[in-house]
Amino acid sequence: MLTELLTVEKAAKLLALSPSYLYKLIMIKQLPAVKIGKSVRIRPEDLDIFIISKLTMMGAYGVPGYAWEPQPKNTTTSGGKMKLL
Repeated sequence: MLTELLTVEKAAKLLALSPSYLYKLIMIKQLPAVKIGKSVRIRPEDLDIFIISKLTMMGAYGVPGYAWEPQPKNTTTSGGKMKLL
C-alpha cells in the first residue's frame, strides 16, 4: 500500500491555494498530513476527501448550509428553492 505522496507545494498548486494556507489547514487538523523528518507530505486520497468534505459543507451554489431542492411541477413557481440543511 505504497502511495506517492504530494508535497504541500504540489497540493497547493493543484488546489490553486497558497502553500502557507495548506500548512495552516494541516496545523488546525483540517487536512491530514505525514511528517517525515522536516518534510510534510499529503496523501492524494486525503486531498480528495478534503475536497469532497468542502463540497458537502458548502451545499448548492456555494451557499454554506443550504442545498437546492427542486419544486414540484404542480406549483406556480419555477425552478426550486433553497433549503436550510
